[in-house]
Amino acid sequence: MAIIIGENLHCSRLFKRSGARCQVVGETVRVLWQDEAGEPRSFAVPAAYHGDKIRHVAAALAAAMQTEDQEALAYLCHVVQSQENAGAAVIDVNVDEFSSSPERNLAAMEHLLGRVLEWTELPLAIDSSSTEILAAGARQAQAAGRAFILNSASQERPQVLELAATHGGSAVVSAAGGLLPHNAEERLDALRPLVQEAQAAGLPLAKLYLDPLVLPVAVDCGQGPGFLEACRMLREELGPKVHITGGISNVSFGLPERQLLNICFLRLAEARGLDAAIFDPRQLTLPKDTPDSFLDAAEKVLLGEDDFAMNFLAIVRQ
Repeated sequence: MAIIIGENLHCSRLFKRSGARCQVVGETVRVLWQDEAGEPRSFAVPAAYHGDKIRHVAAALAAAMQTEDQEALAYLCHVVQSQENAGAAVIDVNVDEFSSSPERNLAAMEHLLGRVLEWTELPLAIDSSSTEILAAGARQAQAAGRAFILNSASQERPQVLELAATHGGSAVVSAAGGLLPHNAEERLDALRPLVQEAQAAGLPLAKLYLDPLVLPVAVDCGQGPGFLEACRMLREELGPKVHITGGISNVSFGLPERQLLNICFLRLAEARGLDAAIFDPRQLTLPKDTPDSFLDAAEKVLLGEDDFAMNFLAIVRQ
């Protein structure tokens, strides 16, 4: 079973304002949830986070920072603990969409990390498009004596490797940067020089999480096979010590039955050497009565054997 990097503590996560997870009374919007005892709870969404879709993690963090709203804090703690209880081995923390202000995002990461370090003993994946935020998170985790992963180093951000080495952490190394890869060899061409740089910076293979980049098969039916073959080639080339990871749910963007596709893709990737997945652990189980024909159809989409997912979509419609 792959190491699961629980991905839900992320400020981009959305609930529909009109959906079951939100309650609207006049000008007040509340996010509804149940705690571990099954008791109904809620917190008030700050006005700046109102809209047709509610960024619930961002809204809870804003309420906690602005007024120390205890219900909002309890909700954030619940998000962390539900990931841990479902089997996450690492908690991913990302505040990039908290605000359009880099300064506010930095403050948000520092505030949220401080809380998360109190709520769980699990290692943290500090995830940001900002190198400054990654650096601040690395210092905070190191000061707390906690294991952490910086997400991510790439051709455009090789300095993240030095950050991870300096502060005693690990690093996700992404094939992103420049042109998006179309096949396995392009993915490895992007990763190989970064592996060399990481080792030169003092990061051993055991502290590297190589991400060959999961892209939607709805856009390009070759993306599934490209990622899977890259996993196999990396494992064969670099051996058992290095970690191989990816944002598994990216594969199913634009298609129905995403949970089915994601789980099938995770299984296929594990068979080829992937040992760490950025994934919602609550979505790891399929209904026991899922027909084999449905699983076979999903697998063919992911292996590039069903052009434009035509057969899969026909089965879904039936």
